[in-house]
Amino acid sequence: MKQKSENRHICGTFRKSVPEWNHVCGTFRKSVSEQNRVCGTFRKSVSEWNHVCGIFRKSVSERNHICGTFRKSFPSGIMFAEGSANMLEFEF
Repeated sequence: MKQKSENRHICGTFRKSVPEWNHVCGTFRKSVSEQNRVCGTFRKSVSEWNHVCGIFRKSVSERNHICGTFRKSFPSGIMFAEGSANMLEFEF
């Protein structure tokens, strides 16, 4: 009989220690929310990076536009090359 009451006492002690664990869990939850806040700040910085990447993408498209303009100038370059080749043939 004494053992059962001791076991109950242990269970009671365990129950008393549970609120302390809840306190620890609450502290953990607070730290998790802080981590989420950190993640939120990181997400904001990521969106800033996306903004920077967007500017980079715009500059890339501008470069492609420049390359396109450069490509457009190529046919005249090719014509110039053909013209110079014709001149060489004419000289021979």
